[in-house]
Amino acid sequence: MCGPASSLFWRSREPPSLYPPDVRGPGRPRGRRRSRVRNVDGHGAAASAGALRRSAEAHAAGRRQRCQGRRDRCRYLRHGGRPRTVGRPVPGAGLRGAGPGGGRNRTYRGGDVVTETGSTQRVRWDRDPDLYFNAGPSRLPHHHEAILGYCRDLGVPLQVMVNDNRHAFLHDADALGGRPERARRMINDTRGAVAELAARAVGPGLDRRLSEEDLALVRDFVRAYGELDENYRYRGSSRAGYAEPPGGPTPGRILEPLDLVDIAKGGLLPLAMLFGEIYEMQAPIMEPIGGMDAIAHAFYRRTRRFITLNAQVTRLRRLGCGARVTWRDRTTQRVRTWDADHVIVTVP
Repeated sequence: MCGPASSLFWRSREPPSLYPPDVRGPGRPRGRRRSRVRNVDGHGAAASAGALRRSAEAHAAGRRQRCQGRRDRCRYLRHGGRPRTVGRPVPGAGLRGAGPGGGRNRTYRGGDVVTETGSTQRVRWDRDPDLYFNAGPSRLPHHHEAILGYCRDLGVPLQVMVNDNRHAFLHDADALGGRPERARRMINDTRGAVAELAARAVGPGLDRRLSEEDLALVRDFVRAYGELDENYRYRGSSRAGYAEPPGGPTPGRILEPLDLVDIAKGGLLPLAMLFGEIYEMQAPIMEPIGGMDAIAHAFYRRTRRFITLNAQVTRLRRLGCGARVTWRDRTTQRVRTWDADHVIVTVP
């Protein structure tokens, strides 16, 4: 079968180690490299290369058993009387070769030429190491421990990314007469109005299992949560911002609260107001300094001896108990084939 083009081809007899020899730890034999590569899925889960190797060896053993009696013999090299895997090519490779999850990782800088679907554009902003655009993944949530661990092990410096800006304007043509408002004002006025509704509902009929003492505690909490007055009414809050900011002897004047019904008319506003509360978007969010492609470059520096660039995979075919990969070198146009026991296909 014909496979889509691949510009990167990862081949190795063993999964490559991300660690130089001097940090592999005491007691490890130098003659046989032990891999520390992990396969990462879209949810940040990790499986050790050892588990992958054991799984591949078990699969190979099953295929060898099923092949007995067939005309084509399984082509395995034997070392010390035991079968040994010859190689595991990874067409597609890139960060997808390290794991099945992810998306296209590109960072554009001044002067770059971008070709997409037949059109070509040039990035015309200034060339500056701090001026770039991540056209793809752009943030590392704090709970994505696998990729954060890779960044630590590969020496990729990270910085905090401001992912939720309360000073930004939110706008929905159906809300507030089409007038944009600051995120802090919409979020906190909504919070105050909802807290006022909750305070009205808190009473003996709310839940018969709650004592009067418990109800009083809930009312006090709701009052503090929404910054309500002594009558449990929302009259505005300093959290929502000021019409006249405080300073020196001036106490400042808070903004009049927005009407909850007017806010609710905007169908897109709930998502915008709650964006920073989404699990994947909660602070802290990290990013590599200088662009997301710093992760790909770090992987390449550590594993370059296993990687062939500009390799276009043109054919994948079963071969007895193994497989054959046919690929073209885009630079020399030379066509090559490689027989392997296993092929891990990660092309899109």
